[in-house]
Amino acid sequence: MLTPDDASVAAREEALPGLALLLDAEAFAAALREQLPDAGIAGASEFYARYKPGRSCVVAYRVQAGDTDVDVYARAMPRESFERIEADEGVLLLEDAAVSVCVFPHDEEIETLARLGRPDTRSKLLAEVMPDRPALWDAKAERVRYWPERRFVARLETENGDAAAFKLYAERSYKGAGHNACAFVPRGELRLAECLGRSDRHRALAFEWLPGRVMDQLMVEPGFADSTLARVGAALAELHAQQPPGLEPRSPEAESKFLHTRARWVGTVRPELAERTRTLAERIDTALQGHSPAGSPIHGDFTPRQVLVAPDGVSIIDLDDATLGEPANDLGVFISRLELMAVSGSLSAARAQALVSTLLDGYEARAGPGSVDRPAVTRHCAAELVRRLPGAFRRRGDNWMKLMEATLERAEEIA
Repeated sequence: MLTPDDASVAAREEALPGLALLLDAEAFAAALREQLPDAGIAGASEFYARYKPGRSCVVAYRVQAGDTDVDVYARAMPRESFERIEADEGVLLLEDAAVSVCVFPHDEEIETLARLGRPDTRSKLLAEVMPDRPALWDAKAERVRYWPERRFVARLETENGDAAAFKLYAERSYKGAGHNACAFVPRGELRLAECLGRSDRHRALAFEWLPGRVMDQLMVEPGFADSTLARVGAALAELHAQQPPGLEPRSPEAESKFLHTRARWVGTVRPELAERTRTLAERIDTALQGHSPAGSPIHGDFTPRQVLVAPDGVSIIDLDDATLGEPANDLGVFISRLELMAVSGSLSAARAQALVSTLLDGYEARAGPGSVDRPAVTRHCAAELVRRLPGAFRRRGDNWMKLMEATLERAEEIA
């Protein structure tokens, strides 16, 4: 059944006849049962959504089919676009709703995923990507994260317990990731995954599987030690202190465009928030444009999900978006996630602020007194909260509109 939030979006969307179907897990499972009556489909649960008003909506589902779970992603599109599609292996067409469904391992943009998903071709693929790691050629692959038509991350594991992280990319996502795979080196508190192999032809990267707990899970557990955030700050400072060759600068114009694009998305999906979001984006953009971006190496997407904590060090992972920019950007992005956790109720506001202080203190302890430009960190935190407003929809919570408005209110306070 559609939630009230999703129903209001579907009611306003005239160009995508299948949007209501895609946002209703029960209805989507029923449509699949009609197409595949012998598959034993019991239900479906969403894990990702990407909505471009008037153009398309992609929703990824895990479908319970008999005794197995199958990943699929479905796309709602305008009728004229749907009529140009032809059914193919791994693709179902729901004609009444103008919806296409890609069944794992078929992916329209990550072609190599099909080879990884089939046991008969996986070993050869792994040998091509990691020619010096024969112990991993017969590994099984388990999905860790999947962004359809963008990136797929798997854990490889052999019967002997050898493990690795394996990533496949769409073409538009691979260039920076391929370069950055070996751009940084571990140092001091900072741990980095060794690159075990790569293939530009397959747009594939393999890394050692690092030990540790993911930071966003650790922070909400009872007994979490604040001092851990000081270690994270020190590790980030170690990253910023390096001088890897070949990093490209972050374009202020592209950043500005992205900020305003996200603001317009909110205005389209939530018309009652359009003016507030536009005004806030303009104010933040003006503040950011008034300061020249520094040419320091930065992670580019530094969130608690990108940090693994182990007794012997802090690992920073997923350097795909590393670029030259302002160090305050990484700190602001990380702090924006603490703010989101406070907005959602998983952390108290006071607790979030205490963690922020510890993070910045740890950074300064490594980078030196005065190394944190706090006004710049605040600007980047507010900007990131605006950029992430659509994330409330993507995460598919029942009350995502309420969460979006609460996030907007917090961004206004910070700005």
